[in-house]
Amino acid sequence: MARVISYLRFSSGKQEKGDSKRRQLENGQAWMKKHPEHTPYLHYQDLGKSAFRGKHRTEGQLAQLLKAIDDGKIEAGDTLLIENFDRLTREEISIAAELVLGILNRGITIVVLLPTERTYDKKSVNEGGLSVVLELVMGLFVSNEENRRKAQRVAGAWVKKRERVQNGQEYLNKDGNVNRKIPAWLTLDGNTIKPNDGAKAIKYIFERSCDGIGRERLLVELHERFSPIGYTNRWNGSYIGKILQDRSVLGELQPTTLDPDGKRITCDPIPNYYPRIISEDLWHRSQQAKAKRQSQRGPNRKFVSLFAGMVINARDKAKMHVRPAKGKNGQIKKRLTSSKHVCREPGACSISFDYFAFERHIVSALREVTPADLMMESKKKKTNKVAELQTELAKVERRLDEVQKAVEQSDDAVTTLLKAIGTLEKNRKLLARQIELEKQKTAVQDAGPLQEAQSVIELLEKNPNDSVLRLKLRAVLSGLIDSIYILPIKVSYAKVEAWVQINFASGGVRLLAMSKQHCMVMKLNGFDKLPHGMPKTLDLRTMDVAAWERTAKKYEKFA
Repeated sequence: MARVISYLRFSSGKQEKGDSKRRQLENGQAWMKKHPEHTPYLHYQDLGKSAFRGKHRTEGQLAQLLKAIDDGKIEAGDTLLIENFDRLTREEISIAAELVLGILNRGITIVVLLPTERTYDKKSVNEGGLSVVLELVMGLFVSNEENRRKAQRVAGAWVKKRERVQNGQEYLNKDGNVNRKIPAWLTLDGNTIKPNDGAKAIKYIFERSCDGIGRERLLVELHERFSPIGYTNRWNGSYIGKILQDRSVLGELQPTTLDPDGKRITCDPIPNYYPRIISEDLWHRSQQAKAKRQSQRGPNRKFVSLFAGMVINARDKAKMHVRPAKGKNGQIKKRLTSSKHVCREPGACSISFDYFAFERHIVSALREVTPADLMMESKKKKTNKVAELQTELAKVERRLDEVQKAVEQSDDAVTTLLKAIGTLEKNRKLLARQIELEKQKTAVQDAGPLQEAQSVIELLEKNPNDSVLRLKLRAVLSGLIDSIYILPIKVSYAKVEAWVQINFASGGVRLLAMSKQHCMVMKLNGFDKLPHGMPKTLDLRTMDVAAWERTAKKYEKFA
């Protein structure tokens, strides 16, 4: 008695609600009744999996079926029952033929029920002549061709749709309904999309994100101030995260398409499709603040370090962490300590520095900073970097259009032209990313964030324990300051001094010499006000500390 392995498949969830599954099951049961000499053995099904790109063959139950054949669980003499070849595969003919012939060559019979019942085995294919082979190949070809044409029609329709959107901002389909899901903070009013009350909440989310407020605190504020938006009808952290990276708030539509492997990729955004909710400056500042927060450790509810993730030890190049330490009277203090020393790594710097003295001196120095101090003199003379990159991007896009037209018009050297297109497309994406990063930098390099930081510092002096103000100041400083390098120097058992270099995000530098009680500005961007014995090109980010200390001791000896 032959064993029967049945395989059932359909592509989408809509087909599960329809007739496909019932039809395939009933056709299989009817065949089993007509052939009582066969007995059911195994049943495999891929529900909602496409066979056009072969995912069912690598990820679905068809993959398990093929593994069962390789493992000998399904063996020669067994029968594979399918409704049609398109249930088994819709892939291109070379892959489909290899799949089917591979099953037949293992001695397994394939029964196909539609359009007419046919039985294929190794013997019938090898001895049946050209007609059997052509019949088999045509069945596989028709399965692939039907899906390929459907994919081309759908892709072509989406290309035309994107063109109509770009040219006329098409919102409605022929029935007068919205042709796609629009963001929850927008509403369709007649033929126009307009912001609704939720738009105020969206702007508030971005503003508070720039203030350094995390999701948990922001959720509390949103519940107090705004009605929920979105299909869940409640505020939650994941939705806030999605909003903060959704460029629809800038008025852009982000279309997507599928690559040859079926993976979804993003196309160029379509600007001015939706009403703009926030400014581009606010967007870039929020992205900068979010990137900085991701590199910082989670805030302690009782203590918020203003410089989390920014302070680096000039000796071992490790980040400095705020660690508790016992003082003379047994009271717990906080000291900046090398993370390498915390982990007891060899070569780590063991000298720590009083955190609150460090914070007091840095904040005091920042109060005196002017917008001119934020940038190096050489950078002030440079032209706008964003404009330069945009000009370069325009050149690459023009060249890309030229090469694409050449491919369409020429039958020669197509391979070379396609390689050129790939290189140009890679350069285009790289330039677009560089422009995005430069805009984020520019958003925090003007006088506005500096003035905001200085105003928050004034408020914090009046309310030194206000954790919300400390979070806001940390968020602003994370955009203004790229890093702070500290070179701690142990003067005696209980006395530590330090050289501290503030590196602003826009290129400016400020060097401080500080002890626990005192601090003085040693130099600004020019590096020309250093004491005798120090190299005039001192930069704590790159200097050889050991070599400098040897030089300093030599000058002290002969001074």
